[in-house]
Amino acid sequence: MRQNAEREVKDAKLRPLTKRTNFGTLNLVLWGACRAEEHRDGSRESGGTALSAGLIMMAAQALFTILATRSGKAGMAGAAGLSVVGAGTTAGVLGETITYRVLYPRTLDPPKVAVVLAAIVLAPLMSILGGRRLRAVRSSGP
Repeated sequence: MRQNAEREVKDAKLRPLTKRTNFGTLNLVLWGACRAEEHRDGSRESGGTALSAGLIMMAAQALFTILATRSGKAGMAGAAGLSVVGAGTTAGVLGETITYRVLYPRTLDPPKVAVVLAAIVLAPLMSILGGRRLRAVRSSGP
């Protein structure tokens, strides 16, 4: 019995991860390079979802936010980075199936709805404000 359980765990780590989106099936071949978390519904994920960003994405956003407060090249890099992260987050939130499941009237869960709506509003806002900051830093530069 224990050997079967160990074999299943080993097999799960070696299988490529498949992520379903509204745009079809996107195969993410991670082959054990990144440990995926298995959920009760059988889905597997790594790197964050529409409800919670991955650690790398959050660290990048924090770094770019700090850099955007500076002037010169560092400020331009931070503002451009915030614009790119905001655009990527917007695409990610709108591409996740959980976004539409949470907003579906029959499965409405108010706390999750608040998180998804905040992501839908704040991600493009980050991109827009990053672009505005980029223009401001460029115009004040030498």
